[in-house]
Amino acid sequence: MDKIYKITSNQGDIENLLDFDIPEGEVLDLSKSHVNLICQVANTADDARVGSEAVFNLAISVVSSGTETGRYVPAVGVVKNAIMSSQRQGRLEEIRDCNVLRVNQHNYDKTQGKRDADQINSFMPSGGNNEMGYGGISPMIQCTSLTATADTAVPARYEEKEVRIPLKSIFNLGSVQMLDTARTGPLRVHLELDKSRLAVNNARDNFNLPWYDVGGGGAENGKVLTSNVAGDVTVVTLDPIRHAADAERECGFYVGMPVILKAGGTIDGTAIVAVAGTVQRRITYISYDNTQSRMKITLNASLGTISGSGVGMAGVVLLPMNATTPSFSLDRAEIVLRAKSGVSASDLPDSYNYTTYTSEHDNGGDSLTMKRQFEVESNAINCVLVPQANSNSLYGDQELAKYRVAVNNENMTNRDIFKNTSLYYNELSRGFLNQGKEIKSLTEGTQGINDATTARDNNAIYQPLPLTDKMKLVEFELEAKQGQTIKDFVLFKEVTASF
Repeated sequence: MDKIYKITSNQGDIENLLDFDIPEGEVLDLSKSHVNLICQVANTADDARVGSEAVFNLAISVVSSGTETGRYVPAVGVVKNAIMSSQRQGRLEEIRDCNVLRVNQHNYDKTQGKRDADQINSFMPSGGNNEMGYGGISPMIQCTSLTATADTAVPARYEEKEVRIPLKSIFNLGSVQMLDTARTGPLRVHLELDKSRLAVNNARDNFNLPWYDVGGGGAENGKVLTSNVAGDVTVVTLDPIRHAADAERECGFYVGMPVILKAGGTIDGTAIVAVAGTVQRRITYISYDNTQSRMKITLNASLGTISGSGVGMAGVVLLPMNATTPSFSLDRAEIVLRAKSGVSASDLPDSYNYTTYTSEHDNGGDSLTMKRQFEVESNAINCVLVPQANSNSLYGDQELAKYRVAVNNENMTNRDIFKNTSLYYNELSRGFLNQGKEIKSLTEGTQGINDATTARDNNAIYQPLPLTDKMKLVEFELEAKQGQTIKDFVLFKEVTASF
């Protein structure tokens, strides 16, 4: 049976640098190994009216370009640079701007279903039709029960989350299934993170949340039944929610959740105004009336007092309350390795042949067209040029009208290449065949966190290259889309390696 073991990073205080020292003596299946970043969100302080037990629905956003946080970024998007080295073989891989390269390959390498599944282990909230918008690092929800058992009064709590980054999403060697550490000697994996891309905010800011604000048939799911019962209002009954037969799944409220009142209703004749801090409460108990498809919510303090004069309560709507001081901590990091058992010497390869990447940055000078020539290694088999709308762009989000590539002053195609044409897909396919991979998806857009629709095309250029016995000259001729200019870009060169 294979062994699985964890190694914590050398750095106890996690900032941007991580080092993992891996001892020799095992045959490692790197394809099933990964890095865990253990992190947690919290809210450090808020209005006393919700109490210290309040658990806000928080989410992590990742900057993908400029200040843009509305597009999904896989977990590898925070790994800026990565190095794998060994005592006997020296430096095995060094990938600069690893996040730019891997994020642009993400759409092609994985099917849409696999990309959706990867969100579970990422920083960002899941997309799709998540109308309630629970964050990627969200409260541990202890919600309603049809039998109203005691656990419905247990408050939610913030949970630690393991953000998983597979080694094969970082290194090309990460796909090796039997790495003999007796041959390499002790290994060191060095990662430089870009934590400046991470920010914590309210999940409600990340999502369009129709569950709370619109609801089915124009009715809001947090709408409270009109009541004329005299006394303090500490328990409210909600109108039937959509899909009431599956109310537990549909419930957007949880015990410990802070709520506010939407403007427009009245309590005992007093209008509810939309001023922050006017009415803030915390849910302490939830029960469900299965016969009437109605939910009862108990609050930590009264919303007000009904005098019994017939005025009562009307038009009251509960909404999630936003945290004012959310925080995020990256507590520790570990590498999880799978070691193969029962491997004999005859099972191991005689040598390891793989590819890795070198890279360089350049700038188009905000011009409409650009022709730029690069000296590329003789053992380079592919080039990936990522045009960036901003200097910090992860995706190739600078749109191009057309391009053409020449190698050693010989054009690789007999005409210009336009996006989404047969010639474009031919060159893309050849590039992946040179990597020994097949394209899993042609969805060339970035996924918005609110839904699965594409938000912006990925404009990275994949160009296969011939192997030569000396350095080769690769020339890119680019033309920006009308009304745009060519700014920053990164050129990745895929080169062969072995030991």
